[in-house]
Amino acid sequence: MFGLFNRNKKQKPDWSPFETAKIHEKFESYVSQYFESKGMRHEIVDGIVKIPNEEFGLNNLGLQNIAQYCKNEGEDKFEQHIAGHFETLIRDSKFNQEFESIKKDYNKVKEYIRVRLYHQSYVQQVGMDKIISKPLPGDIMVMMVYDLPDAVRSIPPNESKSWNISMDDLWKEALNNTLSNYPPNIMTKELQGISYKTVEANHFFSPSIIFNIANYPVLVGKHGSLISTPTRHIVIIYPINDANVIQAINTQIQVTHGVCNKGPGSLSQSLIWYDNKELIHQPSKIEDGKLKFTPTEDFVNLINSLVN
Repeated sequence: MFGLFNRNKKQKPDWSPFETAKIHEKFESYVSQYFESKGMRHEIVDGIVKIPNEEFGLNNLGLQNIAQYCKNEGEDKFEQHIAGHFETLIRDSKFNQEFESIKKDYNKVKEYIRVRLYHQSYVQQVGMDKIISKPLPGDIMVMMVYDLPDAVRSIPPNESKSWNISMDDLWKEALNNTLSNYPPNIMTKELQGISYKTVEANHFFSPSIIFNIANYPVLVGKHGSLISTPTRHIVIIYPINDANVIQAINTQIQVTHGVCNKGPGSLSQSLIWYDNKELIHQPSKIEDGKLKFTPTEDFVNLINSLVN
């Protein structure tokens, strides 16, 4: 009725995670059906649902994340997950309209303030002048965000200026809120015969454990830990106690790359060494099917001391 989806398209777009054009077309058809059921005019262009009349305050809605999620969950759940995804966006839009009226009052909004980790490419795409952020080791940035009932969104710098609170105190408040509201769900998993600790959850804040790892002795070995954050939902941690870390490195790099590439919510392929309250990037990559690991001098010295 209202959908402008081109059902004669025979090639799937480059952004699509689906294996065939037929599966991609099925996905887009369910997207169109959802908006038709709401009586909302729309057009799907290059992975974006464009809503000309901005019903519910919505305008351009990206499809890449929900497409990746649907791919992972299977075709029989397309309709269910697509409906749930957009219902959440609609609820969030309505909440945001109410939130606008209180966002200048720090006492009313501080309960929503958090920190969240992102890949630096996302932060650069958004624009450094539009966010409050800090760099972390590797290719990770930590951003100050609002954690709203159905969405997480960045805090523009101009909004924080009206709160009459120092930036240092604001970062402390945001971090404390994050750690208190999202305690880590720590698990033990065997990956390729090696035991790791993981922190996993459906929310977006599992990677915040890197700020609080010292308070969880099970996550820290005698010589620190190797940490990777492949997605916003999972952190892989190897406590370093002995020379077995040599085998653990290869497995962690491979698993991290695989999980990050698969998604959803891909974050970083970086490997980080937590040592004596410091986070130190240990460069690695997989190129042409070959693993390349170029650790820092201090980490090499550690490995040599464990071997000898």
